[in-house]
This record gives sequence, structure tokens and C-alpha cells, in this order.
Amino acid sequence: MLDLQGSIESSVISMMCNAKYRLIPSFINNGVERFSTKINTDFISKQRVESYLDVVRFLGYSGNKINFGWNFSDEELMYVDEFLKEHGIIKGDRYIVMAIGTTWDTKNYPVVHWAKIVNYLYEKDICVVIIGGMNENKYIEELDKIISKDRYVNLVGLTDLRQMAIVISRSTVVVSGDSGPMHMAYSLGRFVIALMGPTDPVQFGPYGNKNKIIRVNHECRGCQLTVCPFGRDCLFDINPCDVIKELQIILESGGIRV
Repeated sequence: MLDLQGSIESSVISMMCNAKYRLIPSFINNGVERFSTKINTDFISKQRVESYLDVVRFLGYSGNKINFGWNFSDEELMYVDEFLKEHGIIKGDRYIVMAIGTTWDTKNYPVVHWAKIVNYLYEKDICVVIIGGMNENKYIEELDKIISKDRYVNLVGLTDLRQMAIVISRSTVVVSGDSGPMHMAYSLGRFVIALMGPTDPVQFGPYGNKNKIIRVNHECRGCQLTVCPFGRDCLFDINPCDVIKELQIILESGGIRV
């Protein structure tokens, strides 16, 4: 049994399976490791994808090429193409995806900053598509108090994960905090601009060297805390102009990821 999560829940399931060996990566350190065998992984200097690969290397895998395994049926692709068309995006149109919500408040980029970026791109006649789950609708409500709804395409809560993945795969670049859509984006070969504060970009940032990470300049960055003990809006100090500058560089390159 390979348990890459190492949560209490996954450990219980692992033990219920009666596997002869229960293996976990060495970065798991929450008490459940006493019930399993740790596999040594260089988790401090590696992105989590590499740490997970260390587990399968321990079992004999010797390769380095990573295939994230995305495969979409013709029916899925056609459905999303029609879905985007209904929202004014024709197949082949260039657009930027923004994932404006995360699971931690401390990882969220302020809505007021998102609004400035959307406004800039609207003035440049560049389409913005905002994605997310139903929980992100609260951020859309905040955004609509600042800017007009006609300045972006709102797909929040309107897609399942695979449909969201196809929307991402059709985009030129994805701007996101440390979130699921951010990881989906790099696994789909998209340019990613990641906005990071309380999490370590080495371990949790976008995988690969073709992406751009913009970090806060706080001494306490990378704290891994879901609530700031200083009452600080962690990502507020990332200037929207810095995000726009990186977007300009990618757009001027044609959005081609080599």
C-alpha cells in the first residue's frame, strides 16, 4: 500500500486493506508514520511531484520522464468547445484563465487586485476566463461590486474537473494562487503565473522551469499557516502591475511554451 497523503483518514484505509507493507514518503510527520514504513525522500529541496517519484523509484522505477496522463474523449472536447462558444469564446480564440480562489484564506490574492488585472486586460481586448468551484462564487460577488460583469467570462461552478481541465488546456496562460487549478495548468502544459505567500514554491509551486512564481516579500513567507498570526492579508503586497508585466511577456512571446 502506497499512501502519498499520510492523513489520518488515508492511514486508516491503509491499515484496513491488510497490506503486507504500508509505505509513505518521509515528508509525512503528523504521527501516522508510526503505522507505516517511511521511504527516504529529499522533500526539502524538491517539488512534491519529485518527492512522489522518489517513492516509485524506491520500488524500482528508473525513468525521469513524467506523463501526467491527461486524455480527453472527442465528446468531452466537443462539449467544452460548444460550452465556451455559448460564453462568447470560439475555438482558437486566445484567452487567459484566472483561478481567483484557494482553499486557504492566506493563499488568496485580494479580489481588488484581481479586478485591476481584469480591467487592464479588458482594455487591451484580451479575454479573461475565471474558473473555480462553487465555493469561489463569493469572490465573484466581491469582484462584481468593483467591476462590470461584461469584462470577464465567469465559469465559476459551471464545470466539473475534467471540463475545467479542457478549459485550462485551451488557454494561453493561467494566473492563480497555490490551488488545484494551478497544478492542473502546468500538468496540461500551460504557462503558469503563480502568486504565493504562505506556501513554499520549491515544494508546492508549479512544476517545471517554464513558469513564473511571484512571491510576497515578507520575512514570514512560507509559514504554512492557514491563519496569519499578524492579521496580515498575505498576498496583498504583490502589486498587480508585477502580474501584468509577466502577462505581457508571455503574451508577446505568443504564449508558446517550449
